[in-house]
Amino acid sequence: MVSRGSSSTEVRTVIELLVLNGSRAGARFTLPNVPTVVGRSPEAHLRIDDPWISNLHALFEQRGAELWVVDLGSRNGTFVAREWIAEARVTVGDVVAFGQTEVRIEPLGAGEGRAEDATRTPIHTVAVNATARTILPTSESPKGDLPAGKGDPDDPDPAG
Repeated sequence: MVSRGSSSTEVRTVIELLVLNGSRAGARFTLPNVPTVVGRSPEAHLRIDDPWISNLHALFEQRGAELWVVDLGSRNGTFVAREWIAEARVTVGDVVAFGQTEVRIEPLGAGEGRAEDATRTPIHTVAVNATARTILPTSESPKGDLPAGKGDPDDPDPAG
């Protein structure tokens, strides 16, 4: 696992995720300007039904003008350009894989006039004071110490 990054700055544009395969293929999700969790759980902002995706699999967050994706300790990993990452800076055109589902980072409106545009799906979020650093378990806070009802992101049976 590696971290990818760059010290260059760029102007943050509104970003969409285009689902390339799986049960949500063709769907577009506009990323809000708050940390956004991808996973199978109903608590995830972007819910994808893929058995290879953890309940709380990964997080997209803005750091300055850059967009980052952070793996939240998922069982099957998060990949950027087919490289297993712990966290990585992503830009327009990058393909990110969660489980067996791949999404491409696109600027808002990239699908205008195309068939996929009909499947644009809003992500409903509530602003929270959270970042990957506050969500990820640490050595002082093992996964077993997650708050009640939050579930283990690697638990294959979220119902218990």
